[in-house]
Amino acid sequence: METLSFTFGILTMVAIIIVVVAVIGVVKVVKQQAQLEQLQKDIEWIGNRFDNERRDLETLINNVETSTDGRFDQIERHISEIADNINQRIDKENEQIYRNIRDTHSYIDSRIDKLEAKKQLIKG
Repeated sequence: METLSFTFGILTMVAIIIVVVAVIGVVKVVKQQAQLEQLQKDIEWIGNRFDNERRDLETLINNVETSTDGRFDQIERHISEIADNINQRIDKENEQIYRNIRDTHSYIDSRIDKLEAKKQLIKG
């Protein structure tokens, strides 16, 4: 009987140890699952945050690009207006110069004509 009691005692101890180990294993698995779920939530949150930041950055880049394009268009128009004004002033100055040249030629011709008229009077 002693051996039987001893054997049952040993078997009971082994069973208790197996149950304790199984419970510890189940607890660890549950904790690991909880950590895994939390990590998955964190990864999802980071992914959403990354997508939001990317969208915000794209919007910002598009706004800057639109603003820059608008400014370049304004600068181009302003430069074009300045160039047009300069060309108009150059054209006016050229017209004035040609008018002065024509007036000078006309004056010189009239003086030459008067000189020829005096010359013929003297010869005449």
